[in-house]
Amino acid sequence: MRGAKVGSAGLSEETPEASSFAKASADTLSGKLPFQFIICRPLTNHLSPLAICSSRRYLASLTPRARMLTPLPMRTLPILFFLISAGTATANALDTSLLETQVRNIAKGNVAVGVQVVETGEQWFFKGDERFPMQSTYKAPIAVAVLHQVDEGTLTLDHLIAIHRTDLSVLWSPINQKYAGEAMTFTVEDLLRRMVGESDNTAADVLQRTLGGPENVQQILDGLGIKNVRVDRLEREIQLEMRGIAAKDFQTDWSKPEAFEKVVEQLPEPSRHQALQHYYEDPRDTATPKGMCDFLVRLQTNRLLSEKSTQLLLKIMTESTTGQKRLKAGLPAGWSVAHKTGTSGDLLGVWPATNDVGILTTPQGEHIAIAVFISNSPASLEDIEKATAQIAAAAVKAFAERKKTNL
Repeated sequence: MRGAKVGSAGLSEETPEASSFAKASADTLSGKLPFQFIICRPLTNHLSPLAICSSRRYLASLTPRARMLTPLPMRTLPILFFLISAGTATANALDTSLLETQVRNIAKGNVAVGVQVVETGEQWFFKGDERFPMQSTYKAPIAVAVLHQVDEGTLTLDHLIAIHRTDLSVLWSPINQKYAGEAMTFTVEDLLRRMVGESDNTAADVLQRTLGGPENVQQILDGLGIKNVRVDRLEREIQLEMRGIAAKDFQTDWSKPEAFEKVVEQLPEPSRHQALQHYYEDPRDTATPKGMCDFLVRLQTNRLLSEKSTQLLLKIMTESTTGQKRLKAGLPAGWSVAHKTGTSGDLLGVWPATNDVGILTTPQGEHIAIAVFISNSPASLEDIEKATAQIAAAAVKAFAERKKTNL
């Protein structure tokens, strides 16, 4: 097990649960892959370092071929569940057998997860420092940049913005679907609600241009201390370039999905594969699970915006109509989530990015920041969303179990 770290001293002796956890964790890896997982204080009061060492020894016994680095199969998600349960209570480890069975055969994908308890700072990270394409999850940071300008008095929520046909973006946009004439006018607040609540691409592009473009958006985020969350391009630019079309070649009739998709289908397949590979390697418009969780924690604790602006954004994120089968589907009754999804669509037989990030709220008013990034997956959207829901459910169980052990 490469890169496993413990933030503070754990139990001084190896327990039977830790030993079985170590071997089960390693055995679950069909590809026997190295991975990184970080457990931070105070969860380490319940986890023996020997559990981590035992897994490392077990993996070291494997053949070199078995340890080859390949994309992380989604069927290895049970590793995450084992780590979460072991991290919360070694003596009373959670029974993750059902979760393991449910996700064992899910198709391959590159998965990263971040979980952070807002009130205590407890953290779980899987590939916490690896960058993943955000897709529309980056609309939450864009919304923060917009509302920061509102707080500063340089923009108002009732400010009117005219959208012309040349401003329209591509793919998902309810604005595009209803667009008529040569111009339509919206308030900043209306565009904000459409961008975050409906994930409207045109609303996102127009708001970025209102702030002076993605460079200015990023400058605002940098000034707020947001790290490892990058906003570099308009939605229109991202979607064109990842499909192998130069952003400057955009044509206004591509605002209709069928017209845009027809153009994409006519491109040579090798060039499309090359563009997609570049998209995976491109650091632009990406985030790490650590960076996204820190952003969400700062948002929840009013460290980015005024209380009024914070509550407005969280309300829009909570009422969002997207991603109902992802994080939200994994929550028990009484829990809620303020979240933002990101979805690339199916390209060349894979889903380049299917994400959901947000803040879970317990019935008691406690909060958990969670980020789930799933990239380069040939699985069906249904299976990817199911895996996301299962990760949310595992985080909820880990949180509940941790509270029991701390009583």
